[in-house]
This record gives sequence, C-alpha cells and structure tokens, in this order.
Amino acid sequence: MTHAARLTAATRLHLWALRSLVAAYWQRPDAPIWTATALPLPVECADYDLTLAAPGFRVLGHAATGRVEVQLLWNAGAGAPPMQPLGSWRRLGQVLLRRPLRRANYAAKYRREAYSSDRSFCET
Repeated sequence: MTHAARLTAATRLHLWALRSLVAAYWQRPDAPIWTATALPLPVECADYDLTLAAPGFRVLGHAATGRVEVQLLWNAGAGAPPMQPLGSWRRLGQVLLRRPLRRANYAAKYRREAYSSDRSFCET
C-alpha cells in the first residue's frame, strides 16, 4: 500500500471515529462522560483472551504491545482477501464524474478473519 493510500485510509478512519463523538458532545458539561476519572484500558493492565459466543468474536489483547485483535469466528480460515485494483469502468467513472470512486472491495473489508488495532481497516 502506498504512503498516499495509507494517509487516505487513516483520514477516513479518523473521520469515522469523530462521528462517534457526536453523541458525547450532546451531553451536559457535568455529565459522567466528561467528569469520570480516566481508567486504564484492559489491554494496558494485562493480556487477555475473551470469546464472545453470541456475536462470534474472539478478542485478544497484548499488554506488551498495546495491540488488540478481534477475530471473527465465522470467518476462520478466510485469511485476508486481497484488495482489488480499480477497474476500468470505475476509472472512467472518475473521469466523467470528476470525483474519486471507491474500489469494489467488500470482501477485503468485511470477510477478513481478523481485525487489529495496529493496522488500518483496509491494510492487508
């Protein structure tokens, strides 16, 4: 993945994370979300291996690196599907519409075996 592509993926990730803060900004200034004492994250305290049967997740935390990995049990053995290149129809669409179009990479994003906190969502 090129440096420019990583920056674009990181920017999208940060914008998505900012959207989740909208609910917090609607809270009063004295709400617990703003006044509570900060606690360490579970991964900052110890290693853990947690299996959540209902959603089919296995969550692994590595305290030494701060890395958290979520494994999707129903995708076991899938690995990481490769990112597909931008097809000729989408390239033509970009020229005609004068805007960038997304690649058709549904499988690369949503059919992965695991997602990790130390890698971008689309990075393979």
